[in-house]
Amino acid sequence: MLDQRVLRFGGAMAMAGAVLGLIFNLLHPRGDAAVFDDAAAEVAVVSTTDMWSLIHYMLAISVLLGLLALLVVGRSFRTEPSASWGLLAGGIGIASSAVLFVAVVLDGFAMERLTDGSAGAAEAVHAVIWATFTGGIVTYFGLTPMLFGIAMVSGADYPRWLGYLALAGGGLGFVTGTIQWFTGPTSFTMNVLFLIASLVVTIWFLLTGRELWRRAGGAMEPASHAVAPPPVA
Repeated sequence: MLDQRVLRFGGAMAMAGAVLGLIFNLLHPRGDAAVFDDAAAEVAVVSTTDMWSLIHYMLAISVLLGLLALLVVGRSFRTEPSASWGLLAGGIGIASSAVLFVAVVLDGFAMERLTDGSAGAAEAVHAVIWATFTGGIVTYFGLTPMLFGIAMVSGADYPRWLGYLALAGGGLGFVTGTIQWFTGPTSFTMNVLFLIASLVVTIWFLLTGRELWRRAGGAMEPASHAVAPPPVA
């Protein structure tokens, strides 16, 4: 069983990451269809947004906090088959966090520095960003919460409804990323489907963090309940 301090740390990371992700995702400018298809249109949005760099820096931090939380949640299941599903979900969580982190950093750092650069460079970076971000939707907002949802509904460590919430958000995220992979980013996939999926997954992060924090208080037996050693004859 994980130490209660680790459980509390994971709970704090999940809640902090969820709050940061929610705030700065809402602050992120919402573009129209032209932004998704044309690098020059996105560069124009970046050049007129004073908080572009800050927004993406904080989103990158929220991804890192989420990764720490996922690692703790993955190790927090005490019985089978939940424990095995949790380990698998934690492993996928590492890979998906890396993909999403790269996408957010490229979007926040590279695109801002291309506002005065060549159109060819902007097109190349734009394509890489959307490729990695779409992969992040499929994995971080799709497959990862789905696997954690399976782990949660397979045991009694977490409320079953929390697992179903993860399955719902992850399922929509997986469908969203899959559609976007074959059609390219559109206003519908980004401003409707992804917005809903990311919100559900963010709420799941927040509530899972709360459950971890609550469990931390009872994760270890108090000293007063320890069994006394037998008397020496």
